[in-house]
Amino acid sequence: MNALVILFLAACSQPNEESSNLSWSIKPGKELVLHLDSVTAPNENYFRYLKNFHGKETIAFHILGANMFKFYDLNTGKVHHEIKYPISGPSALNSVYGFYIHNPDSIFLSQQYHYRLLLLNSKFEKIDELDLAPENVEFKVSSHVPKKGNFIQTASISSRAPLTVRSGKVIIPSMNMSRADEKSYTRDGHLFTVFDLESRAFAYKLKYPEDMQDKFWGGMLTFTYTCYNPKTNKIITSYAGSGQISVSDPDFIKTEYFQALSEKLKDIRPAYKPYEMVEEEIDHYMNMPTFGSIYYDIYRDVYYRLGKLPKKGAYDPYRSDYLYPMSNPRDLVIIVLDSKFQKLTEYNISQPKDGAYFENCFVNEQGFHIAYVDYENEDELVFKQFILEQDNE
Repeated sequence: MNALVILFLAACSQPNEESSNLSWSIKPGKELVLHLDSVTAPNENYFRYLKNFHGKETIAFHILGANMFKFYDLNTGKVHHEIKYPISGPSALNSVYGFYIHNPDSIFLSQQYHYRLLLLNSKFEKIDELDLAPENVEFKVSSHVPKKGNFIQTASISSRAPLTVRSGKVIIPSMNMSRADEKSYTRDGHLFTVFDLESRAFAYKLKYPEDMQDKFWGGMLTFTYTCYNPKTNKIITSYAGSGQISVSDPDFIKTEYFQALSEKLKDIRPAYKPYEMVEEEIDHYMNMPTFGSIYYDIYRDVYYRLGKLPKKGAYDPYRSDYLYPMSNPRDLVIIVLDSKFQKLTEYNISQPKDGAYFENCFVNEQGFHIAYVDYENEDELVFKQFILEQDNE
């Protein structure tokens, strides 16, 4: 067994038995503010909430351009720890994108376009390397793109799709590396790679829902988002292009589907034909309602699923709100589901003129938090808190 410290989370708690016909609502709460240094951008795409890192409740950022990690104390809003990693020499860590901190001695880094997942210890020393490339895959010259007829998936981990470690296996959100503007993308692609740490074998798991297969979606409406419920030992997946969510066991032997809809989000349509240019894809995407990330709240035994309304007015035709979170911000809907995936309530967030809410979120004991930036003060990253309450009858 490799030097991975595995935390076994006991699935001993029973689902909440409260009836979904009770009256619930979401109320705005307090704000948590990070005072960003000159290196950290407010819309860093790779970030993660950590309940306890070096004794502090922490927001961690991977700052790609600076080849470093910054760790902010949520209580003071200031940096309390940072790690600069080498990109040359024998210990070089090149082409790193997503990350997942399982514990201080088990830090996963995704070399996304090298089809590898690195495992580091607290000193940022490499202790394992998970090779995610099947044998005999042929690539285009000087490229990470497979030749036509070759199939491969790569790790696609982020705060919206974290990996899961269970019983000697690493369950990795993954992405089909073929063209997303082809009908076969959602038919052939899988959403997870399950890697066995002992045998070193891996397998692709979980297909797209049938209502998404064999259609022209493009890249952005095929995005998927995940969370893990340690009480039930289930992996929950939200689909950008579908009102459904899926609930799977870690081996993906059984998957159930549930509707997790909003009154405001209806009729998500694929394109009629492949996009000829990126502007066409973004135009279609920005004019469609879409679903976003999903989060499990272990303190209240509920789920929060984000929805995005079609963009009103003008928008940048070259940028999506996924890759550039503060670009083209849309009005949002928070959909709250109970432990049985029945809707409890929803809450609408309209984008103000002087700032932007965007899809960097986390849950802690106080509630659900969504990132917000005031355009006049981008040195402060604000996490707006939203609290689920049972209404008095």
